[in-house]
Amino acid sequence: MLLRFIAFAALAYPTASVLAQGTIYNLGPSNAVSGLSADGLTAAGTGPASYFRWTATGGLVPVGGTPPGNGIGGQAKISDDGSRICGTSLNPASGANEMSLYTTASGTWTPLGGIGGQSGAEISGGWGISGDGNTVVGLGWVNAGSAHAIRWKQGGATVDLGSTVPNRSTRANGANQNGNVIVGWQDTATGFRQGAIWTSGVQTLLTLGVGGAQLGEAQDCSADGSVVVGQGVSATSFAGYKWTPGSGGVSLGKINPTWRGAATAVSDDGSVIVGFERPFPGPATFGIGLVWVDGQGPFNLNTYLTTLGFNIPAGTTFALPLAISADGNTIAGLGRQSSPPGEFGFVIRTHSIKGNSVYGTGTTGCNGTQTLSVGSVPKVNQPSFGFTCDNAPASSIGLGLITDAQDLGGTDLFGVGILLHVGILTATEVITLDLFSDPSGGSFAPAPIPNDPLLAGKVYFGQGIWFWNNACALPSPYSLSSTRGLKLTIQP
Repeated sequence: MLLRFIAFAALAYPTASVLAQGTIYNLGPSNAVSGLSADGLTAAGTGPASYFRWTATGGLVPVGGTPPGNGIGGQAKISDDGSRICGTSLNPASGANEMSLYTTASGTWTPLGGIGGQSGAEISGGWGISGDGNTVVGLGWVNAGSAHAIRWKQGGATVDLGSTVPNRSTRANGANQNGNVIVGWQDTATGFRQGAIWTSGVQTLLTLGVGGAQLGEAQDCSADGSVVVGQGVSATSFAGYKWTPGSGGVSLGKINPTWRGAATAVSDDGSVIVGFERPFPGPATFGIGLVWVDGQGPFNLNTYLTTLGFNIPAGTTFALPLAISADGNTIAGLGRQSSPPGEFGFVIRTHSIKGNSVYGTGTTGCNGTQTLSVGSVPKVNQPSFGFTCDNAPASSIGLGLITDAQDLGGTDLFGVGILLHVGILTATEVITLDLFSDPSGGSFAPAPIPNDPLLAGKVYFGQGIWFWNNACALPSPYSLSSTRGLKLTIQP
């Protein structure tokens, strides 16, 4: 067995900033966040009277435009670098509202035209933007009663993506990183909004499985366009879905069988999906937010955040997640709260979903069930990387392990009443092994991750085990307890 140990800095206990599970930002009443930059540090959304751009350091700044309502459509999405926002704005030249692009550098909206028609005060509406910011998509009016999905590319004109059903409308809701894959919906002959994608301008209608029942409108896709997520329909028992070219669509499942839901956004690699479910009919924020991680879920978003160590204010529900960062670690949308009562926009920087995910169950210690979490995404050449155990005993001995050998499946291997998730006996590599007494309880000392490009993409598994010094009567005869397992993916 090859072991590689990484030395710990003497007495270098993790600080609160290192081990903090992230930050919850409340953006205020009715400020719905619908787009996030790749790093999650910049957001875009819609307020009561204007679109806005938000940063953690600068706060919320209104940027104008014509927000949805009164016959005007659109949604604020943002480019990966946070410099461009799509939406809808009034074009003084045409006297009507058009799909538009806001550029942070100039602080101005650029109307992008339409495809010849107009409905009320709108020629077109902006609904999505590519990750590189060079493609904007949305809806353009053919005439007062019919509209088509449209696409604008940097340096070109706005073009009509058409409809494959005569006299029926289409709309584009989003695009992949380079704008070659566009997602949205196609009205069927009966008026049902079927999910659709356009790949280099060619439409594909989305079905359950391959050639099965029609799926609902598509909301978002991964960076390469290979994973598409969207609106639940009867064929998915009204749960959100995930669609891939080879396998077609699959239902992502629900928690409440009588509610209806959708998947609204997906990380760049397709591994983390967010969405919601809610009573129907009913207000959009009267349900719960959902998250699916590495094919597992759905998890109630509030509950999942609690397992990551967040303390969620009483009466707060992150009910309507609408956006996720490229790395999957920041989620944003619209929530509800009891004090003060009403809806509020939120951005949640978790540091712990993509790259880090918990699995299995922990065992009970004197302070409750043990949980394990880390404060940052593990990356190559990271100078300080640590993890913490919640509900750990003070002034006790803990063993923290990170190894490449998962998963004894929660086995009580030694017959002492604790669940082991990490198979150290079958490991080929141990990246962290830490045994010490921590007066505060729960914080394992931080270790550096080497500057080794070959580590990128490697998966490790962690667990914490604690000896309680006979502080209380535990199921284990040796007063031992164990945390849940922790999966880590080293990022470049």
